Amino acid sequence: MNQVKLEEINYQIKSDAEGYITECEKAYADRINEIAESIMSCIISRPIILLSGPSGAGKTTTALKIEMQLDSMGIETHTISMDNYFTPLESEEGVDLEAPARLDIPLLQRHLVKIANCEEIDIPIFNFKHQSRDGFVKLKRKRNDLVVIEGIHALNPEVTGYNTDFTQHIYLSPDTRVKYRDKSLKRAEIRLLRRLTRDSFFRNRSFEDTLSLFSKVEEGANKYIIPYKGRADFLIDTFIPYEIGAYRSFDIKGLSEISNESAQKPHARELYSALESAEPINEKLVPANSLVREFIGGSVFNY
Repeated sequence: MNQVKLEEINYQIKSDAEGYITECEKAYADRINEIAESIMSCIISRPIILLSGPSGAGKTTTALKIEMQLDSMGIETHTISMDNYFTPLESEEGVDLEAPARLDIPLLQRHLVKIANCEEIDIPIFNFKHQSRDGFVKLKRKRNDLVVIEGIHALNPEVTGYNTDFTQHIYLSPDTRVKYRDKSLKRAEIRLLRRLTRDSFFRNRSFEDTLSLFSKVEEGANKYIIPYKGRADFLIDTFIPYEIGAYRSFDIKGLSEISNESAQKPHARELYSALESAEPINEKLVPANSLVREFIGGSVFNY
């Protein structure tokens, strides 16, 4: 686990925000390129890349960045979200939404074998609003193509199977603790700041709701996701050093407006304190292909 002082980040932002952002993005791009080159070395024997990480880890952007990098290296790459393998629900009541049982595991495992064998599959399209399948998309991998499959349960062998002969594994999550004043912003709280921003913008969810749900999300991560981190061939720390300053303007007002009577107020105060300590980042300086854009909007990628 890495550790960084927020005051050092603030100093870099005050000195040269644009240059610092460029430096941070280059470091992340270099890590993506390093992994893409390693993936290429096993293109024939292990053509499926399984990418996992907890909620708010930045899986979707990272998967698409890996696809883009491999494409630029002449390797046709396809990305599939495991969310499309969710089973339709009539009601969410009493259902553990973080559990692997939410997935159509038999269908997913059959598709993995077919992808490895270059057989055509029909990928379901899941409609989250209606909790139903809205058709299918065909995919047939060519011999020299790669397929990235991203999802929170991608490294769980009960979900994706125990046969690792044709798969490579990536686990990603923010893995840097941020020190500020005499306090510390934990790794999970970086993901929470990301979710607060994203859920408010794109999921019509209040800050209070996101805070109250996060304990269950973390419970699911500790139970269903993190235990399989050891299966990863590659680990990626998705923390982008300037990102706290980027979320500051989006989150600080919503956190301050949570009622003093709310059970979420103490946690909201802690997060507010961290954001208040961060040097703000002008949204316009954040590149359109940045992982940060997955949470604040304006990305070049389609999610």
